[in-house]
Amino acid sequence: LGKLRIAYPKWPCPESEVLHIARLRRAHDVEIRFEQIRGRTASDCRSEDSAFGASGSPLREPGRDFFRRFRGQDVIVISPHSDDSVIGCGGLVYYLRNRELWARHRQENGGAFVDVLVMSSSPRGVSVREFDRYCDAVGIGPQRPPRHSGLHAQLRAQMRRNEALGEAFLLDAETHWMDLGVDDGENRTLLADKLKEVRAAGKAGRRFTVLIPPFTDEHRTHRWVRELVLHVLCMEEEYRTSDLCDVWVYESPWAALTPGNIDIILPLDKHAIFAKCQAIAMHQSQEVRTRYSEVARSQARRQAEILPEEVFAFGGEAHGWDFVEVFQDLTWQKTIYEAA
Repeated sequence: LGKLRIAYPKWPCPESEVLHIARLRRAHDVEIRFEQIRGRTASDCRSEDSAFGASGSPLREPGRDFFRRFRGQDVIVISPHSDDSVIGCGGLVYYLRNRELWARHRQENGGAFVDVLVMSSSPRGVSVREFDRYCDAVGIGPQRPPRHSGLHAQLRAQMRRNEALGEAFLLDAETHWMDLGVDDGENRTLLADKLKEVRAAGKAGRRFTVLIPPFTDEHRTHRWVRELVLHVLCMEEEYRTSDLCDVWVYESPWAALTPGNIDIILPLDKHAIFAKCQAIAMHQSQEVRTRYSEVARSQARRQAEILPEEVFAFGGEAHGWDFVEVFQDLTWQKTIYEAA
Protein backbone atom coordinates (compact mmCIF):
# COMPACT_ATOMS: atom_id res chain seq x y z
CA LEU A 1 0.00 0.00 0.00
CA GLY A 2 1.69 3.16 -1.20
CA LYS A 3 -1.09 5.62 -0.45
CA LEU A 4 -3.72 6.03 2.24
CA ARG A 5 -6.83 8.16 1.79
CA ILE A 6 -8.55 9.44 4.93
CA ALA A 7 -12.21 10.46 4.62
CA TYR A 8 -13.90 12.71 7.19
CA PRO A 9 -17.61 13.51 7.48
CA LYS A 10 -16.81 17.15 8.22
CA TRP A 11 -14.33 19.37 6.43
CA PRO A 12 -11.73 20.52 7.18
CA CYS A 13 -10.52 17.62 9.30
CA PRO A 14 -9.35 18.43 12.87
CA GLU A 15 -5.78 19.67 13.24
CA SER A 16 -5.09 17.06 15.94
CA GLU A 17 -5.93 14.29 13.48
CA VAL A 18 -3.68 15.81 10.82
CA LEU A 19 -0.77 15.86 13.27
CA HIS A 20 -1.49 12.27 14.33
CA ILE A 21 -1.50 11.04 10.73
CA ALA A 22 1.66 13.05 10.03
CA ARG A 23 3.47 11.08 12.75
CA LEU A 24 2.31 7.83 11.17
CA ARG A 25 3.48 9.05 7.78
CA ARG A 26 6.98 9.68 9.08
CA ALA A 27 7.06 6.30 10.83
CA HIS A 28 5.83 4.22 7.90
CA ASP A 29 6.96 6.29 4.88
CA VAL A 30 3.60 6.25 3.13
CA GLU A 31 2.00 9.04 1.12
CA ILE A 32 -1.18 10.15 2.89
CA ARG A 33 -3.73 12.49 1.37
CA PHE A 34 -6.66 14.19 3.09
CA GLU A 35 -9.66 14.60 0.81
CA GLN A 36 -13.18 15.83 1.25
CA ILE A 37 -15.45 12.95 0.25
CA ARG A 38 -18.88 13.98 -0.99
CA GLY A 39 -21.74 11.53 -0.69
CA ARG A 40 -21.16 8.10 0.81
CA THR A 41 -17.92 6.25 1.35
CA ALA A 42 -17.20 2.88 -0.21
CA SER A 43 -18.33 1.21 3.01
CA ASP A 44 -21.67 3.05 2.74
CA CYS A 45 -21.67 3.77 6.47
CA ARG A 46 -22.08 7.54 6.43
CA SER A 47 -25.77 7.74 7.22
CA GLU A 48 -27.80 9.45 9.92
CA ASP A 49 -27.92 6.14 11.80
CA SER A 50 -24.18 5.63 11.76
CA ALA A 51 -21.41 6.45 14.22
CA PHE A 52 -20.84 9.73 12.40
CA GLY A 53 -24.31 11.02 13.21
CA ALA A 54 -24.67 9.36 16.60
CA SER A 55 -25.60 11.40 19.62
CA GLY A 56 -23.29 11.08 22.58
CA SER A 57 -20.44 12.61 24.52
CA PRO A 58 -17.66 13.79 22.20
CA LEU A 59 -15.02 13.16 24.86
CA ARG A 60 -15.57 10.89 27.84
CA GLU A 61 -12.34 9.11 28.60
CA PRO A 62 -12.01 5.97 30.76
CA GLY A 63 -11.45 6.20 34.51
CA ARG A 64 -8.04 6.36 36.16
CA ASP A 65 -8.01 2.63 36.88
CA PHE A 66 -7.81 2.02 33.14
CA PHE A 67 -4.60 4.01 32.79
CA ARG A 68 -3.06 2.43 35.86
CA ARG A 69 -4.00 -1.04 34.58
CA PHE A 70 -2.48 -0.71 31.11
CA ARG A 71 0.44 1.68 31.71
CA GLY A 72 3.47 0.30 29.88
CA GLN A 73 1.79 -3.06 29.34
CA ASP A 74 1.87 -5.35 26.31
CA VAL A 75 -1.51 -6.16 24.76
CA ILE A 76 -1.67 -8.98 22.20
CA VAL A 77 -4.92 -9.24 20.23
CA ILE A 78 -5.56 -12.58 18.51
CA SER A 79 -7.49 -12.02 15.28
CA PRO A 80 -8.61 -15.13 13.35
CA HIS A 81 -9.15 -12.97 10.24
CA SER A 82 -7.79 -9.51 9.55
CA ASP A 83 -10.93 -7.63 10.66
CA ASP A 84 -12.03 -9.67 13.69
CA SER A 85 -9.88 -7.80 16.20
CA VAL A 86 -11.10 -4.31 15.29
CA ILE A 87 -14.74 -5.46 15.24
CA GLY A 88 -14.35 -7.00 18.69
CA CYS A 89 -12.10 -4.51 20.48
CA GLY A 90 -11.31 -1.56 18.20
CA GLY A 91 -12.44 0.89 20.88
CA LEU A 92 -10.06 -0.63 23.43
CA VAL A 93 -7.16 -0.39 20.98
CA TYR A 94 -8.07 3.24 20.25
CA TYR A 95 -7.84 4.16 23.94
CA LEU A 96 -4.64 2.16 24.44
CA ARG A 97 -2.85 3.94 21.58
CA ASN A 98 -4.31 7.45 21.90
CA ARG A 99 -1.16 9.39 22.78
CA GLU A 100 -2.92 12.68 23.50
CA LEU A 101 -5.22 10.88 25.94
CA TRP A 102 -2.30 9.26 27.78
CA ALA A 103 -0.38 12.53 27.82
CA ARG A 104 -3.22 14.11 29.79
CA HIS A 105 -2.59 11.45 32.41
CA ARG A 106 1.13 12.30 32.51
CA GLN A 107 2.16 9.32 30.42
CA GLU A 108 4.20 11.11 27.78
CA ASN A 109 5.50 7.88 26.24
CA GLY A 110 2.02 6.75 25.25
CA GLY A 111 -0.10 3.90 26.51
CA ALA A 112 0.15 0.18 26.11
CA PHE A 113 2.01 -1.59 23.32
CA VAL A 114 -0.59 -3.25 21.06
CA ASP A 115 0.27 -6.13 18.71
CA VAL A 116 -2.40 -7.74 16.54
CA LEU A 117 -1.71 -11.32 15.41
CA VAL A 118 -3.72 -12.09 12.26
CA MET A 119 -3.82 -15.87 12.21
CA SER A 120 -5.08 -16.61 8.67
CA SER A 121 -4.89 -14.82 5.31
CA SER A 122 -8.52 -15.80 4.44
CA PRO A 123 -8.38 -15.01 0.69
CA ARG A 124 -11.78 -16.62 0.13
CA GLY A 125 -13.38 -13.77 2.07
CA VAL A 126 -12.90 -11.38 -0.88
CA SER A 127 -15.82 -11.06 -3.28
CA VAL A 128 -15.33 -11.26 -7.04
CA ARG A 129 -16.45 -7.64 -7.49
CA GLU A 130 -14.00 -6.29 -4.93
CA PHE A 131 -11.20 -8.41 -6.37
CA ASP A 132 -11.82 -6.96 -9.82
CA ARG A 133 -11.74 -3.44 -8.38
CA TYR A 134 -8.46 -4.23 -6.65
CA CYS A 135 -6.91 -5.57 -9.88
CA ASP A 136 -7.93 -2.39 -11.71
CA ALA A 137 -6.41 -0.25 -8.95
CA VAL A 138 -3.03 -2.01 -9.00
CA GLY A 139 -2.85 -2.16 -12.79
CA ILE A 140 -3.65 -5.82 -13.53
CA GLY A 141 -5.28 -5.96 -16.95
CA PRO A 142 -8.09 -8.14 -18.33
CA GLN A 143 -5.82 -11.21 -18.41
CA ARG A 144 -6.23 -12.00 -14.74
CA PRO A 145 -5.27 -15.30 -13.08
CA PRO A 146 -7.93 -18.03 -12.93
CA ARG A 147 -10.14 -17.89 -9.84
CA HIS A 148 -8.84 -21.16 -8.39
CA SER A 149 -5.15 -20.53 -9.09
CA GLY A 150 -2.50 -19.93 -6.46
CA LEU A 151 -1.75 -16.45 -7.81
CA HIS A 152 -5.42 -15.49 -7.52
CA ALA A 153 -5.41 -16.53 -3.85
CA GLN A 154 -2.18 -14.59 -3.23
CA LEU A 155 -3.64 -11.42 -4.71
CA ARG A 156 -6.79 -11.70 -2.61
CA ALA A 157 -4.71 -12.29 0.51
CA GLN A 158 -2.59 -9.23 -0.33
CA MET A 159 -5.76 -7.20 -0.70
CA ARG A 160 -6.77 -8.08 2.85
CA ARG A 161 -3.27 -7.21 4.07
CA ASN A 162 -3.57 -3.78 2.47
CA GLU A 163 -6.88 -3.21 4.20
CA ALA A 164 -5.40 -4.26 7.54
CA LEU A 165 -2.54 -1.80 7.01
CA GLY A 166 -5.09 1.00 6.64
CA GLU A 167 -6.66 -0.07 9.92
CA ALA A 168 -3.24 -0.17 11.60
CA PHE A 169 -2.54 3.41 10.48
CA LEU A 170 -5.75 4.66 12.05
CA LEU A 171 -5.43 2.81 15.36
CA ASP A 172 -1.61 2.94 15.57
CA ALA A 173 -1.23 -0.79 16.32
CA GLU A 174 1.39 -3.25 15.10
CA THR A 175 0.03 -6.02 12.86
CA HIS A 176 1.73 -9.41 12.42
CA TRP A 177 0.62 -11.85 9.70
CA MET A 178 0.81 -15.48 10.81
CA ASP A 179 -0.86 -17.05 7.75
CA LEU A 180 -1.51 -20.34 9.55
CA GLY A 181 -3.50 -23.22 8.12
CA VAL A 182 -6.25 -25.10 9.93
CA ASP A 183 -4.94 -28.27 11.60
CA ASP A 184 -1.35 -27.56 10.55
CA GLY A 185 0.95 -29.51 12.86
CA GLU A 186 3.41 -26.60 13.08
CA ASN A 187 0.83 -24.10 14.34
CA ARG A 188 1.66 -24.50 18.00
CA THR A 189 5.39 -23.96 17.47
CA LEU A 190 4.85 -21.01 15.14
CA LEU A 191 2.48 -19.27 17.54
CA ALA A 192 4.70 -19.91 20.57
CA ASP A 193 7.68 -18.46 18.70
CA LYS A 194 5.69 -15.40 17.61
CA LEU A 195 4.51 -14.73 21.17
CA LYS A 196 8.10 -14.92 22.38
CA GLU A 197 9.18 -12.56 19.60
CA VAL A 198 6.51 -10.00 20.47
CA ARG A 199 7.25 -10.28 24.18
CA ALA A 200 11.00 -9.95 23.59
CA ALA A 201 10.44 -6.49 22.07
CA GLY A 202 9.37 -5.19 25.50
CA LYS A 203 10.93 -5.13 28.92
CA ALA A 204 11.44 -8.40 30.76
CA GLY A 205 8.89 -9.08 33.47
CA ARG A 206 6.28 -6.71 32.03
CA ARG A 207 2.65 -7.74 32.37
CA PHE A 208 0.74 -8.54 29.23
CA THR A 209 -2.85 -9.24 28.23
CA VAL A 210 -3.96 -11.62 25.48
CA LEU A 211 -7.38 -11.09 23.88
CA ILE A 212 -9.07 -14.05 22.17
CA PRO A 213 -12.39 -14.70 20.34
CA PRO A 214 -15.43 -15.71 22.42
CA PHE A 215 -16.02 -19.32 23.44
CA THR A 216 -19.49 -19.44 21.88
CA ASP A 217 -18.20 -18.42 18.44
CA GLU A 218 -18.48 -21.61 16.39
CA HIS A 219 -16.94 -20.30 13.17
CA ARG A 220 -14.45 -23.00 12.22
CA THR A 221 -11.44 -20.69 11.94
CA HIS A 222 -12.38 -18.72 15.05
CA ARG A 223 -12.76 -21.93 17.04
CA TRP A 224 -9.43 -23.51 16.15
CA VAL A 225 -7.60 -20.19 16.64
CA ARG A 226 -9.09 -19.83 20.12
CA GLU A 227 -8.25 -23.41 21.05
CA LEU A 228 -4.74 -23.07 19.64
CA VAL A 229 -3.99 -19.94 21.68
CA LEU A 230 -5.33 -21.42 24.90
CA HIS A 231 -3.39 -24.62 24.26
CA VAL A 232 -0.13 -22.68 23.87
CA LEU A 233 -0.80 -20.58 26.97
CA CYS A 234 -1.59 -23.71 29.00
CA MET A 235 1.27 -25.88 27.72
CA GLU A 236 4.12 -23.38 27.59
CA GLU A 237 5.74 -23.17 31.04
CA GLU A 238 6.53 -19.48 30.59
CA TYR A 239 2.81 -18.65 30.60
CA ARG A 240 1.45 -21.50 32.72
CA THR A 241 3.59 -20.68 35.76
CA SER A 242 3.56 -16.89 35.38
CA ASP A 243 1.16 -14.45 37.01
CA LEU A 244 2.06 -11.78 34.45
CA CYS A 245 -0.34 -13.03 31.77
CA ASP A 246 -4.05 -12.14 31.68
CA VAL A 247 -6.50 -13.55 29.14
CA TRP A 248 -9.53 -11.54 28.04
CA VAL A 249 -12.31 -12.65 25.71
CA TYR A 250 -13.73 -10.02 23.36
CA GLU A 251 -17.23 -9.95 21.91
CA SER A 252 -18.07 -10.59 18.26
CA PRO A 253 -21.18 -10.14 16.08
CA TRP A 254 -21.53 -13.94 15.95
CA ALA A 255 -21.16 -14.53 19.68
CA ALA A 256 -22.34 -11.88 22.13
CA LEU A 257 -21.20 -12.24 25.73
CA THR A 258 -23.96 -13.08 28.19
CA PRO A 259 -24.36 -10.95 31.36
CA GLY A 260 -22.88 -13.70 33.50
CA ASN A 261 -19.70 -13.72 31.40
CA ILE A 262 -19.17 -9.96 31.24
CA ASP A 263 -16.35 -8.98 33.61
CA ILE A 264 -14.98 -5.79 32.00
CA ILE A 265 -17.09 -2.88 30.76
CA LEU A 266 -15.38 -0.17 28.71
CA PRO A 267 -17.64 2.81 27.84
CA LEU A 268 -16.73 4.43 24.51
CA ASP A 269 -17.16 8.10 23.70
CA LYS A 270 -18.04 9.46 20.29
CA HIS A 271 -14.39 9.78 19.23
CA ALA A 272 -13.70 6.14 20.10
CA ILE A 273 -16.71 4.73 18.23
CA PHE A 274 -15.89 6.97 15.26
CA ALA A 275 -12.32 5.68 15.12
CA LYS A 276 -13.50 2.08 15.52
CA CYS A 277 -16.06 2.32 12.71
CA GLN A 278 -13.59 4.10 10.43
CA ALA A 279 -11.01 1.35 11.08
CA ILE A 280 -13.58 -1.37 10.37
CA ALA A 281 -14.53 0.42 7.16
CA MET A 282 -10.94 0.08 5.96
CA HIS A 283 -11.78 -3.58 5.33
CA GLN A 284 -13.87 -2.68 2.29
CA SER A 285 -13.85 -6.20 0.83
CA GLN A 286 -15.88 -7.23 3.89
CA GLU A 287 -17.98 -4.08 4.21
CA VAL A 288 -19.53 -4.48 0.74
CA ARG A 289 -20.87 -7.87 1.84
CA THR A 290 -21.78 -7.11 5.46
CA ARG A 291 -21.70 -3.64 6.98
CA TYR A 292 -19.66 -4.62 10.01
CA SER A 293 -19.10 -0.97 10.93
CA GLU A 294 -22.84 -0.64 11.46
CA VAL A 295 -23.06 -4.02 13.18
CA ALA A 296 -20.32 -3.07 15.65
CA ARG A 297 -21.82 0.35 16.30
CA SER A 298 -25.28 -1.12 16.90
CA GLN A 299 -23.88 -3.81 19.18
CA ALA A 300 -21.97 -1.23 21.23
CA ARG A 301 -25.07 0.96 21.44
CA ARG A 302 -27.28 -1.92 22.54
CA GLN A 303 -24.85 -2.92 25.28
CA ALA A 304 -24.75 0.66 26.55
CA GLU A 305 -28.53 0.67 26.97
CA ILE A 306 -29.12 -2.89 28.21
CA LEU A 307 -26.08 -3.65 30.39
CA PRO A 308 -26.96 -1.47 33.40
CA GLU A 309 -30.13 -3.50 33.94
CA GLU A 310 -28.76 -6.90 32.88
CA VAL A 311 -25.56 -6.78 34.93
CA PHE A 312 -26.47 -4.66 37.95
CA ALA A 313 -30.21 -4.66 38.62
CA PHE A 314 -33.44 -4.31 36.71
CA GLY A 315 -34.97 -0.94 37.37
CA GLY A 316 -31.62 0.42 38.52
CA GLU A 317 -30.17 3.82 37.75
CA ALA A 318 -28.88 4.42 34.21
CA HIS A 319 -25.15 5.12 33.75
CA GLY A 320 -25.53 7.40 30.73
CA TRP A 321 -23.19 5.41 28.51
CA ASP A 322 -23.24 6.11 24.78
CA PHE A 323 -21.41 3.03 23.50
CA VAL A 324 -19.79 0.10 25.29
CA GLU A 325 -17.32 -2.70 24.61
CA VAL A 326 -17.42 -5.69 26.93
CA PHE A 327 -14.93 -8.43 27.76
CA GLN A 328 -14.72 -11.62 29.74
CA ASP A 329 -11.74 -11.84 32.08
CA LEU A 330 -10.67 -15.42 32.77
CA THR A 331 -9.59 -14.31 36.24
CA TRP A 332 -13.29 -13.62 36.98
CA GLN A 333 -13.09 -10.11 38.38
CA LYS A 334 -15.68 -7.53 37.35
CA THR A 335 -14.32 -4.10 36.42
CA ILE A 336 -15.82 -0.92 34.97
CA TYR A 337 -13.37 1.59 33.49
CA GLU A 338 -15.62 4.61 33.97
CA ALA A 339 -14.54 8.04 35.12
CA ALA A 340 -16.02 9.23 38.38
